[in-house]
Amino acid sequence: MNDDLEDNLRSALGHASERAPHAPSGLSAHIVTRSRRRGTRARALAAAVAVAVVTGGLAVTVRGAANPLDPTADPMAASSAGSAKPSLPGEVSEIPDPAEKVWPRAVRKIPAVLPDGRELRPQTFIDDHTLLVETWSSFEKSDAIYAYDMDNAEIRKITDVPTPKKTVTFASNFTIGAGQVAWWTARKSDDGKVVDLWAAPLAGGEARLVASYRNDEDVSGLLDPPAVTGDGRIAFSFRRSDGVFSVPLGGGTVKPVAGADRYHVMDWPWVGSGGIFEHAEPTFAELLNVETGERRTALINPGERDVRCGLIACVGRKADGKSFYRLRDGSREREPSFRLNLLPGRAVDRFHGSTYRKGERRGSILHDMVTGRSGDLGIHPAEGEGVKLTAPMMGNERLVSYRIGDQIVVIDLGKIN
Repeated sequence: MNDDLEDNLRSALGHASERAPHAPSGLSAHIVTRSRRRGTRARALAAAVAVAVVTGGLAVTVRGAANPLDPTADPMAASSAGSAKPSLPGEVSEIPDPAEKVWPRAVRKIPAVLPDGRELRPQTFIDDHTLLVETWSSFEKSDAIYAYDMDNAEIRKITDVPTPKKTVTFASNFTIGAGQVAWWTARKSDDGKVVDLWAAPLAGGEARLVASYRNDEDVSGLLDPPAVTGDGRIAFSFRRSDGVFSVPLGGGTVKPVAGADRYHVMDWPWVGSGGIFEHAEPTFAELLNVETGERRTALINPGERDVRCGLIACVGRKADGKSFYRLRDGSREREPSFRLNLLPGRAVDRFHGSTYRKGERRGSILHDMVTGRSGDLGIHPAEGEGVKLTAPMMGNERLVSYRIGDQIVVIDLGKIN
């Protein structure tokens, strides 16, 4: 994998500009995300691990870590034993062990297609052994969501997913909380675009429209991944305009969240600055806990760029182009031995992904910055094949999933000690 490909992958992930779903010039890759796209729908902005996979039937879902670094722990005390040592531009002297060997408790495999022909598309964990999955009626168009028990391979329907007329963004960013599953769609109206917020009981039942909201300043009409709060609200923010809003799950009036007018939803109750994720602006350098009022400001040195912060750590590039990983207060800085996929969000604190090359072999690695261990994801595109890369969602999530052949590999980041 050459420098241009690596640079283009990182650049594509770092931007939030609207684009059609095709590869940029000079890059034989298709960038796809958890957020649905049609026409000029914006790319889903993400936080956590990013991994590259070959096209032709492979799909990846990567979502952030449920158990980030404990603020009292030392994230730089990790041993380097077992970690890959890539040298730029992605060459490795040693390929790490397969992820299922490195983290046997965390990795599972499930059928990709049900006996009736429906393809499973994991979205998030409901509990330690149950996935929220969706099925499609056509490309990217969800028709229903289910609870899939990985222990006994049983599936239970939660609800049908409505698609209003003039929809431009199909059901996206399924989020669980307060015994409900929430998501959003976007549609055209006579005078602009409207975001519809939906919810349904996890136990099963009809989906209901919680609220509709239009933001004239946000021409994309797309949301950052929303959150279900502990007191039973949906909290959300828009990608291209500041401000956090919420509405009760039972329905009601959408209202701004006090004190969060300059921020975006990061990992509820944390909101932060820089939600548009432009390279020139550090992402989530400023954080606010809207429930406690606690604030955190990361140290950013002059000349640093592509800075992406989580709750505890930041990654980015120094003025000389070298990557760094350090705590938000600037302490315990180190230069990772692999090329970081610079993405914002909570899993920046711990998990990162990278691609590698060893001779003719290419692949993808998941890195744990706390323990220093790495695992080969088993994704090995041949030379000249395109790369299909899925950026993850923000939030307190722990799911990494991708399809290889007739199986889906599921990695539970919450079970990585």
